[in-house]
Amino acid sequence: MKVSEQVNDGVKGKVVGKPGFIKRVMAGIGLIVCVVYLLNFSFGFIGEIPDNLPVVGNIDEVFVSMILFTCLGVLGVRLPGQWR
Repeated sequence: MKVSEQVNDGVKGKVVGKPGFIKRVMAGIGLIVCVVYLLNFSFGFIGEIPDNLPVVGNIDEVFVSMILFTCLGVLGVRLPGQWR
């Protein structure tokens, strides 16, 4: 592994390599799915099922947002407040 491909993970101080091609493709697909879900292109037809339940209606957006931020992290997007 070249020195330019090594990345400090920021949590434990370990040096890890850049994510592979398949991992980046999967993160890109996950990013697209999450954005489409959060933008609600179904105009409420699919989103009504979890939103009518009292607690589940909020948890699904939180879960999808968590996946969205994870995908962004895999793709190398630095978010505010992230370790440097």
